[in-house]
Amino acid sequence: MALHRSRGDPVAAAYADLALLLYCLRVYERAGPGSARRGRLKLAVWLLTAALTLLFSCKVAAVVPPAAAALVWVVGLATVAGGFAELFCF
Repeated sequence: MALHRSRGDPVAAAYADLALLLYCLRVYERAGPGSARRGRLKLAVWLLTAALTLLFSCKVAAVVPPAAAALVWVVGLATVAGGFAELFCF
């Protein structure tokens, strides 16, 4: 219903992203430890989470002053980079 109401608004992408993220997390949790499918799902979860973070950063940055918008983008990008480091490097 939320997707239908937000048709034509970039927020619809966030709803679709969130739905796909929740689906991928569910499949990830059910996949066997060490399976190749689990590795691919981990990448998909990170990509979907990064996209969701950047979508929210875009929407917030549009309504705040320029200095705050820069801070929003820095925090969003740091979150994406930190998520990558946590999931794939450590």
